[in-house]
Amino acid sequence: LTGTKTDGHLYVKQAFKKGAKVAIVERRIDGLAGIQILVEDSHIALSKLSSLVYNTTAANLQIIGITGTDGKTSTASIIEKMLLRHHQKVGYIGTNGIRYDGITKNLHCTTPLAPELHQVISEMNDHKVNVLAMEVSSHALATKRVEHLHFDYAVFTNFSHDHLDFHHTLEAYAQAKKHLFNLLKTDGLAILNVDDALGREIFAEYPNKKISYGVTHAADISATNIHYSMRGMHFDIKYQDNVYPIATKLIGHFNVSNILAATAVLLDMKISMECIQALILEVEPIEGRMELFHHEKRNISAIVDFAHAPNSIEQVIKAARLLTSATITVVTGAVGDGDKEKRPMMGEVAVREADRAIFTTDQPYSEDPKVIIAEMIETVSSDESYRIIISREEAIKYALDTAEAFDVVLILGKGRETKIKYDTYELDFSDFEYVSNYMAK
Repeated sequence: LTGTKTDGHLYVKQAFKKGAKVAIVERRIDGLAGIQILVEDSHIALSKLSSLVYNTTAANLQIIGITGTDGKTSTASIIEKMLLRHHQKVGYIGTNGIRYDGITKNLHCTTPLAPELHQVISEMNDHKVNVLAMEVSSHALATKRVEHLHFDYAVFTNFSHDHLDFHHTLEAYAQAKKHLFNLLKTDGLAILNVDDALGREIFAEYPNKKISYGVTHAADISATNIHYSMRGMHFDIKYQDNVYPIATKLIGHFNVSNILAATAVLLDMKISMECIQALILEVEPIEGRMELFHHEKRNISAIVDFAHAPNSIEQVIKAARLLTSATITVVTGAVGDGDKEKRPMMGEVAVREADRAIFTTDQPYSEDPKVIIAEMIETVSSDESYRIIISREEAIKYALDTAEAFDVVLILGKGRETKIKYDTYELDFSDFEYVSNYMAK
């Protein structure tokens, strides 16, 4: 496989010395004493082989693929939780790991490499799982990890600046997202957010069965009369000239969109709107996504969220604005060894949209957190309201200690992650655990 940092072709001779007999390659390797099978794209070959080894074409389960810059985890999890409460056997694959039939496994990436992915789907099939809700990352689409899956549903959530360290251009990133719809079964359903410009583009182009959802644009499924509170949201879903009142424990404008997408899937599965209304009410907040904490005595709140891109940070801050008229503080950083172009945009939006911004360490990997933060604030004027606290624990503690009545503190970037990873070591630290313990004291 050719990768972003190295090339597997460089190690084929070493592999043959250790006993390999056959190499599937994109270019012939001179002096190799063994069989070489030349293919145009070894990523596609690996995907094909994985589907054959695990016989996933015979798997008897519906696959729902969700792609987009933000909202993949929440939408997949909402669908999973609703269908579980509808007494179906459901699997989940995504940022929060692998789940099916009481089994949970961790993942190091959003969408596994093809061999692991097909193995997991085969195991789910053995456990009689009948629906799989999976997040499909742009990396997975670009590297053909899902090329030999046949999706019954393809959901597009939204598109904004992210992952340009991998895709290099927004156009290439958009094309990766659009590729999911090439993998839909001919009778599959495309579910598209038409509040998003790329969603409208895909909707206009897609030739087969499709349905639109949206809040600000006319759509097949839409939401109106949205009311927000610390306890959740109330809104109406409009569908086929009927209006259905919805109550949910989830918070945030974007979760209205995520619920609309999930609703579109369940409706196509012939689950009634009346049943969907009851199922949505039972869905608990998604792990690491808009998890709300409240300190009763001091009357302050905190939200832990995975937001780590300019648009998602802005959306979380705007969601918090709907919950309070008091001060909004955001604690955020940026991931090392990643898309550097988005760092100043993240810093700018944090300072612009929040009342107080605190920049701290996220996942630095091989980079110096001080350098990462300097890049985040390079376009922020010196008189703007922000503070730098390198220690993530100290940054969160300061934000919570200095909050006043009705204030909301947003702790963004890591969600339920339990480690801070440096180049040569890791620190145990969880935003969720820290805030949970703080609020309980």
